[in-house]
Amino acid sequence: MGDGLVKLTYKIPADVDHVVIKRSAINDGEQVVYSGTATTFTDRGLINGVQYRYVVTCVDDAGNDSAGVAIVLVPKKNFLRAPKDGARVRKPPKLVWSINREASYYNVQVYRGKIKILSVWPKKPTRALTKRWRFEGRSYSLVPGLYTWFVWPGYGARSAVDYGDVMGSRTFRIVR
Repeated sequence: MGDGLVKLTYKIPADVDHVVIKRSAINDGEQVVYSGTATTFTDRGLINGVQYRYVVTCVDDAGNDSAGVAIVLVPKKNFLRAPKDGARVRKPPKLVWSINREASYYNVQVYRGKIKILSVWPKKPTRALTKRWRFEGRSYSLVPGLYTWFVWPGYGARSAVDYGDVMGSRTFRIVR
């Protein structure tokens, strides 16, 4: 989910010809927003904070529909500023996000795949990554690949472990 968008990812069973995705919102009728064989769908131009209900239905070669799977998603404003989502970078990026005036510090987490490789608590809304670092007793380095980062505002003393809602998430790719 992101600023004015949501992304659905799903698997299509072998005996399915295609999927149909329908969307509805409060005071809005259901409409087909996708029909095809892709395994992801990004719905753009949505309003942040509004609940959208999606139903993903599988259709076989004979035209028979499955019961469908429903999910409710709410796009939220993404307060992360740089690098741009999906940016391709050759050197360690500087992570930048909007200031939260009530935050005493921030928690920044970086993942490579599903593995957390960094968690830091800067007081300012930036963090310049380095080529190499240590985290939880292990050495890490920025190698070519896809990275995802998240930021949470922290309130009061760090020991209080009082965090607000996630400010957003973005990805960047290290290329050589």
